[in-house]
Amino acid sequence: MLPIKIVLDNIIYSKEKQGGISNYWYEISSALLRDPSVAPFFVDAKDAEFNCCWQRLKVPERQRIISQQNSSAFLARLSPVNIPIDGSCLYHSSFYRRPIGKGQITEITTVHDFTHNYYAPWHKRLIHNNLKYQAINRSQGVICVSNNTLNDLNKFCNIKGKEVAVIYNGVSDSYFEKPNFSKDDIDFLTSLNITDGRFLLFVGSRARYKNFDFLLQLLQELPNYKLVVVGASFSKNEINDLRIKNLLNRVINTNNIENSRLNILYNAAHCLVYPSFYEGFGIPVAEAMKTGCPVLALNRSSIPEVAGDAAVLFDDLNLEECKVGIKKLENEDHRAEAKQKGLKQGGKFSWKNCTQQTIDFYKQVYSRNA
Repeated sequence: MLPIKIVLDNIIYSKEKQGGISNYWYEISSALLRDPSVAPFFVDAKDAEFNCCWQRLKVPERQRIISQQNSSAFLARLSPVNIPIDGSCLYHSSFYRRPIGKGQITEITTVHDFTHNYYAPWHKRLIHNNLKYQAINRSQGVICVSNNTLNDLNKFCNIKGKEVAVIYNGVSDSYFEKPNFSKDDIDFLTSLNITDGRFLLFVGSRARYKNFDFLLQLLQELPNYKLVVVGASFSKNEINDLRIKNLLNRVINTNNIENSRLNILYNAAHCLVYPSFYEGFGIPVAEAMKTGCPVLALNRSSIPEVAGDAAVLFDDLNLEECKVGIKKLENEDHRAEAKQKGLKQGGKFSWKNCTQQTIDFYKQVYSRNA
């Protein structure tokens, strides 16, 4: 039996330099390149070489398809992808692009979240949802990264007659429990002035629905703690706000760090605080648990699904309850229990499981539609 021809559209690598979807796409692509039962081809576009995941993905030239070079990344995302493959194939875009070609194309779409439906301004929601809904309507198979995303899919879209699977994201093997730090690890923590472990950790975007302001209010109530923020550099307005709140000397901002460095932060932190109102999956929660880092988060969207009983979950943004949760973790026995629960729960999310389930879903949908 000939291998299934699978075309992956790498447009996400042109859209962002790094990020959760890039990591997801890299892991699936790598698994396909290792699997002899499939014949993967990859569509590359302008500026992909600046993405750190693309740089690690070693695609043989014979399996690379170069798409048209649009004048802008925005136009590229709106343009269809020409598939120069005879016969039937399966197509999966990393960002909802439409395929065109002579052969029969079976399309798969992954839906990561419906953040735009809840929190984006109308013009961004209009553009994004137009692309996403068209992709879902075209597709024979739809992957959701959590049951919460599946619930939103059913809420906002008509998926009658489509094959749908919930396939959880994985967590990189770069994240693991590290009982002892090397000299380089200690030097890294020293460079941030956080060697005592008395710091809270926040990872990801600071969009309004992530409730970063609540975290700053919490920090004001905890004078003996610092806050390490892994994400984009602070804007001038954010720096001014930190000055006004007298927190500038207790908030450390670091960005574009490698997984190995983030792993050290998870291992060294007092806890990860994740007060987000909405997540399609919530990768930082799973990453933290996999290292044994205790997690405090809101009991919203996909977070209880990912965290299970291994995190302290709050129904509301309540400063006093969060303070109590953080203080409890100062007790060694309580902290050890939280750590062990996290390690067990975090171990459930592997890229090996995610990518194998994805490939199995490809084959299932393809066999019924080709």
